[in-house]
Amino acid sequence: MASSLVFEILGQRYTIRSDASPEYIRELVAYMEAKVSEVQKGPTPQDPLKVSILAALTIVDELFQAREGLAAQEADLARAIQKLIERLQSTVPPALG
Repeated sequence: MASSLVFEILGQRYTIRSDASPEYIRELVAYMEAKVSEVQKGPTPQDPLKVSILAALTIVDELFQAREGLAAQEADLARAIQKLIERLQSTVPPALG
């Protein structure tokens, strides 16, 4: 069942309707707020659109890096499994038919 959550980022109010739990949406909002704060470091106010875009790019970069890391782990796992299969095949005699 969809629920609504209202939040504010960079002075703009947003309402999200989602099937996700409100706690999960709050976590997403908190993460976004943290990224916005990272981008906003500095003494001069910045354009909210620019800050939002830079924060989004930071998050997308994290996503792409995580995907690359996962792909590398999957490849390592596939190699390890193949080595184990080869080791078993060389150690275990074939079944008598």
